[in-house]
Amino acid sequence: MIDIAEAIHDTLIADAALAALVSGRIAHGRAQKDWGDSYPYIVFHFIGGLKDNVFKATSDGPVGRLERPAVQVSAYSEERPPTEAFNVFEAFDEVLDNGTLAYPDDGKFSGIAVTRFTSPRLIPVDKVWHVSADYELIVAR
Repeated sequence: MIDIAEAIHDTLIADAALAALVSGRIAHGRAQKDWGDSYPYIVFHFIGGLKDNVFKATSDGPVGRLERPAVQVSAYSEERPPTEAFNVFEAFDEVLDNGTLAYPDDGKFSGIAVTRFTSPRLIPVDKVWHVSADYELIVAR
């Protein structure tokens, strides 16, 4: 999944407006310690998914495979009201929903499509706003 995590990160950071909005603070798993108390930022993590062998198998193994990992992407902001958190959500959703991920041309992927499958959720956590949504990735290998 680390290859897919890199593709998500690279796709988000490649959008200049989004990267500027969060000052490049986009991470897989959790916020980075060197960010300190800096907001806003984006964190994403895998929340499930399936792997399907979808093409004819040969003695060398399956010819092709589809993976459908689910990813939660979250925006965090301490600004009141939660306008900034929603602005970050809208920016990453514009990049991801019904889009594709950037990936290296190294033969590992033949395509990665993304679709949001939940509505955004606003969750106040202590003095921080957390807006998240879940996305399904369709990964062809």
